[in-house]
Amino acid sequence: MKANNSLISSISLRSISGCVTVINVFGFGLVLGLAALQLSYGCFLLRSQRASSAAESAAIQAARDLTRVFINDEKWGYVSLTENSADAIDLRADDGSSLPVSGINSVLAAVRTEKLLAQELKSENFGAEADLDYLQAKHLCNKLSLAFSKALSKRRSEEFYDLKGRKIRIYEDSLDLFMKNIPDLANGNARIVDFKIQQGWLADGASTTTPLAERAADSQECYKGFCNYPVGTDEFYFAGISTKARRVDPRRFRMPDSKHFSSAILVDAELEYGSFDRRGKFKGEYRIHVTAAALPCAKPKEGISGTLALHFPQGYVPELSRLKSLLSVSAFQSTSADLFCSKNGDFPIDKGSSLSLNDALQNRKLAGSVARAICDWIQSSRATPRLAQLVEAMETPFPSISNCYANTLLLFDFDRDGKASCRLVNEPSFEKHLVSDKQEYSIAYRVLSSTRGVQGLAIRNQVNCRAAGLGGKHAGRPLAWEYSEGGLCVAIEVFLEAEGASI
Repeated sequence: MKANNSLISSISLRSISGCVTVINVFGFGLVLGLAALQLSYGCFLLRSQRASSAAESAAIQAARDLTRVFINDEKWGYVSLTENSADAIDLRADDGSSLPVSGINSVLAAVRTEKLLAQELKSENFGAEADLDYLQAKHLCNKLSLAFSKALSKRRSEEFYDLKGRKIRIYEDSLDLFMKNIPDLANGNARIVDFKIQQGWLADGASTTTPLAERAADSQECYKGFCNYPVGTDEFYFAGISTKARRVDPRRFRMPDSKHFSSAILVDAELEYGSFDRRGKFKGEYRIHVTAAALPCAKPKEGISGTLALHFPQGYVPELSRLKSLLSVSAFQSTSADLFCSKNGDFPIDKGSSLSLNDALQNRKLAGSVARAICDWIQSSRATPRLAQLVEAMETPFPSISNCYANTLLLFDFDRDGKASCRLVNEPSFEKHLVSDKQEYSIAYRVLSSTRGVQGLAIRNQVNCRAAGLGGKHAGRPLAWEYSEGGLCVAIEVFLEAEGASI
């Protein structure tokens, strides 16, 4: 009996020992499996983080490159996402002078200021010119957005070059940067399944560098990008722009629509990880999909603005007591002006130059020509006008003078902060000036019967067309003038019929 018990005990011990061994082996395998799983998951997380970081770098690169794209519009001249002063670039008019590049938000801000000013002045003629500019600004937005779309395309239908003449390769440069930040692509452990760059806008808005027209006197409040700032029934959506290219939450990204200006960038990429077999065929194990969004950067508007000059060579005319009067006097609203355009150079100093009648605009009223000149002066400003000060400058009576018959010159300017002001020059040496090549000249005789005699009105608009080529030899740039550091944009003269115009 004792022998049997010993045998049973021996067998039991051996069975238990075998079970423990099996359990140990199984446990060790489980530990190894868990360790391998943890290692694989850690590798997946690392690769996901690298892919996300690479996508963000690529999006920021694309956003930076987007600001290098510019167009030459037939009205507004060179336009891009960001401002570029004439001194910083090498775009030149036919006369050799440097030309600036306007930011799209600056154009929209100027047109919105026109629309607001038309409401304040209650001027039908000014409102009509502002409406025209609004339609042309909308066309400009579509034109620039289309250029962005083409420049971002993987298969471009045309080539784009920046202000220094370098070819713009947004897709290729962003893809190269993305690939450099994915080490597994170089060692054959990954391949790119898809890589896309898209333009769009951001929900909840974004920043801009463009000051609000209605900002307070001591405020630098700016428009909010991708948000509507309506004037009446007209909508104004500004491009979202930052002071430097930066990443944003891709969940806020929205595809382009017919309203928002699409300045945001989205990079959408998919990677497949695995290895190549002996036959050189890639065997994928899993895929990682990443998205990243970014906003481009823009410089604020800067520089010295040009001047609008109002000349009374025989002294003030009582019926015209303020700048607004040129829009509201009934005679100016009912009388049509003769509209001309200088051809073949600056008239009359360039050989072969002449004034050609502009038949397409002969129905424009004289007040409409005044409104057109004021609108173009606002657009050419190198600062975003402050609405309150602009209205004040338009409505404030002219400065008093001791001799009401004296040769008088009034100069309207914007300072660097966008504040409009008026200054008086007594007895100026205002000689006959030229009409700038391919710019607008309007004149009307016997338009106002004043206590001072029958008056005429002449307007020389030097900044009506600011396009390189179409804008003539000066491309609509303000011309150098002794009374204005920023040059002369517009000259308006109220002259006695018997004496004739001097501009």
